[in-house]
Amino acid sequence: MDEAPVSETKRTAVTPYQRPRFRARDGWVLALAAAVVFLDQSTKWLIRHTLAYGDSWPSSWPVHFVHYTNNGAAFSTLQGSGPILVVASLLGATGILIYALKSRSGDPWLLAGLSLMLGGAVGNLIDRAFNGEVVDFIHFPRFPAFNVADSCITVGALLLLFTFARGPVRRDDTEMSAEAPD
Repeated sequence: MDEAPVSETKRTAVTPYQRPRFRARDGWVLALAAAVVFLDQSTKWLIRHTLAYGDSWPSSWPVHFVHYTNNGAAFSTLQGSGPILVVASLLGATGILIYALKSRSGDPWLLAGLSLMLGGAVGNLIDRAFNGEVVDFIHFPRFPAFNVADSCITVGALLLLFTFARGPVRRDDTEMSAEAPD
């Protein structure tokens, strides 16, 4: 019995895992998040090195820079829960990153919101992991002090609410396949 030679170039098995491809939009998502982290960490460093703890500048203005720290969550809740907040921040940032990179949505508002939230989460995570507390320095009258990361998380969440309330973006007919019948 002669057996037919098996072609080694023909593959019939499908691999269960396909390596994800890096898309151009992934680059700007990561670049925006990195810019938020850089801006957040730079401003916190500047406050730590120019203002003594509890000081404010300019003191005569209603909105001013202060040097406060917070070892809890937003609005000083969960004080003293540093390790739990580090883990929660790490899980949250990982979840946002996975969702942003795996999302098939090309909606720039959704991606910008996810990028801002990712950068803010990582910025505050760095403070919590290395300092045990977050530096808050922007203070409005009758409102708790906050930082760049907090602002970006809030704006990002508002962008997500906007995109979800608006619904999916409709695609143009020009994006349809050229093989589609008239």
